[in-house]
Amino acid sequence: MKIALGTVQFGLDYGVSNPNGKVAFDEVESILNFAKKHGVTYLDTAMGYGLSEQVIGSYKTNNNDYNFKIITKIPDIESHTSSIKDLVENALIRLACNQVYGLLFHTAENINTKTFEELLLLKEQGKIHKLGVSVYSPEQAFFIANNFNIDLIQLPLNVFDQRFISSGCLRFLKDKGIEVHTRSLFLQGLLLQPLNDINSYFQPHLKSLNRFNDFCLSHKLSTLDVALSLVNFVENVDKFVIGVCSKLQLSEILKSQAKTADIKLDIKTLSSTEETLINPSLWNIEKK
Repeated sequence: MKIALGTVQFGLDYGVSNPNGKVAFDEVESILNFAKKHGVTYLDTAMGYGLSEQVIGSYKTNNNDYNFKIITKIPDIESHTSSIKDLVENALIRLACNQVYGLLFHTAENINTKTFEELLLLKEQGKIHKLGVSVYSPEQAFFIANNFNIDLIQLPLNVFDQRFISSGCLRFLKDKGIEVHTRSLFLQGLLLQPLNDINSYFQPHLKSLNRFNDFCLSHKLSTLDVALSLVNFVENVDKFVIGVCSKLQLSEILKSQAKTADIKLDIKTLSSTEETLINPSLWNIEKK
């Protein structure tokens, strides 16, 4: 199963297409039970995702057959007084586990010889299985992979943001034996929203959004089908991290993935270099 479950919605109000805010715990339980039943066994979280780690830890405590592999991320070190060791050990307590599968620098600029060696020590102690970083650009990925012996990297990828494909970065990372996870497959849900529902911020990007919707219509596929089809044909990616707000959404995603299993689309024409579209950290949005 190439899908991993993103959990930011378990701890925060998140996503431009999410009007309901943080997911209630009973719905989290339904999502995780359904995920486990259908072979989704990786959970992606972060220390900065509100109560997400605590929610996952509570679920683990109440389920004897818990078998999820957890990837979490340490926040910007420069904004915290706690040591890296304390940050990681406190996360393990919240997650109710002795080891995380992956530990990533959430802020790529935090990785240097000193901080990396601190995490390597925790890895040697068995508290981390794989060590890595979350990046925003191919340039960051190339630099870090060439200078640090990372095991795991997370990066953005969707029909608009194809930089890591066109630059050859995905192939480069796999050739170095680095496990690759991607995020933003739905661009925080923007790709799945009807055009008449999108925030006014995206008006300058209507040409790109219309092109995507026309592409879907021409192939007689839904926006979900096309956005999700990358899971089945983009090479050199191990896991695609996808967030959901309900069991129903996860069910629809798994059905769509099965539907598009044998479809390979030429998505090059959908690629965009507009930073204010493909980089959500630059979005200036007030929720409706």
